Formats: sequence, C-alpha cells, structure tokens
Amino acid sequence: MNYRCKAKTDAIKGFMNCRQNVGTPIKEHMMTVMAYLSEAQANGAEIDAATQLVMVLQILSKDFDLFQASYNLNQKEISPAPKPKRKKEKGKNKGNKPAVNAPAFKKSKKTKKRKVDPKKAKCFHCGKK
Repeated sequence: MNYRCKAKTDAIKGFMNCRQNVGTPIKEHMMTVMAYLSEAQANGAEIDAATQLVMVLQILSKDFDLFQASYNLNQKEISPAPKPKRKKEKGKNKGNKPAVNAPAFKKSKKTKKRKVDPKKAKCFHCGKK
C-alpha cells in the first residue's frame, strides 16, 4: 500500500513539474502528460476531467497564452444578473445605510458681456471717465 501511495505522489509531482519547453512539439509533450495522468489514475488518484484540463493548460509553454486566454473567456458563464425591482421613495432611506446624494451638476447660464460705450467707460485703475 505504501508503494502505491508513493507511486501516485511521484506521478502527480512528475505531471506538475512537466513544463513544455519552447520548441518541443505539442504532440510529444501531451503524450508525456497523458502518461503521467494515466499512471497517477492507475495508482488511485481521482482527478476529474475539469481539473485535468486546468492542470494541462497551466503546464503549456508561453506560445499557448492566446489559446489559454480564449479558453478561459469561453468558460466563464456570462449571464446578466437580474436587477432587483425597487420602488423609488423620495426623502426616505431604506435600511440602515445612509443616503448618498451626489451633487447635481447643472449647466450654468452664460452671461453675455455688455459692450461698454467708450464715452461712458471708466478707467478701472483710477476710476476717471
């Protein structure tokens, strides 16, 4: 029984340390990975398919980063969460949360500059006409 446990542990360690080197053909690398997985399962390791897939994606070389990103995006279950229906109550605060009022920005009215008649204009410095 002790030998079987050690063999299972060694197979899993070998699998986790089996990184794909740059330039190694993917077919050769995947055959090595499959050998480690089958050895681990033969010695009693129970690894489900989803876990195996995630583990295999982690040991691929950087050449497969785009493939990994694509896989991860496709696996996410994107479903819009239903928005809770709320009644709008003016001036009342629901629950213990304090009301947060954001300042309302209004467009300011632009004032038109009046044209000053040069005859009536005063000097802003000394105040003489």
